[in-house]
Amino acid sequence: MQDGPLQRYRQMVLSRELAPDTAQELMAEKLQLLANRLAQYREPRLSVLIPFGQRRRSAPEGSTSMAGWGAARTHSSSVGRARLRLDQAH
Repeated sequence: MQDGPLQRYRQMVLSRELAPDTAQELMAEKLQLLANRLAQYREPRLSVLIPFGQRRRSAPEGSTSMAGWGAARTHSSSVGRARLRLDQAH
C-alpha cells in the first residue's frame, strides 16, 4: 500500500493519536482513492481536448452557407454608410 491518507490515518489510530472513527476512516479511504487517481493522471494531449485539426474545412455536401452573404451584406452596408457620411460632409 502506498503511503497516503488512509495509511496515515491508520498509523495515527494505532499510535492512539486518534480514536477510531468510522466517518474519518471512510473519508481517509475516499482521499486515498483520489490520491491514487491523481498519481496515475496524465494530462491529455491538446488535440484530444480541441480537435481543430480534424475539423472539416468545407460545409458538408447538401448544406448551404450563408457566411458569404453575411460578409457581403456587412461590407455593402458599411460602404453605404461611408457614402452617406461623404455626401453629408459636402
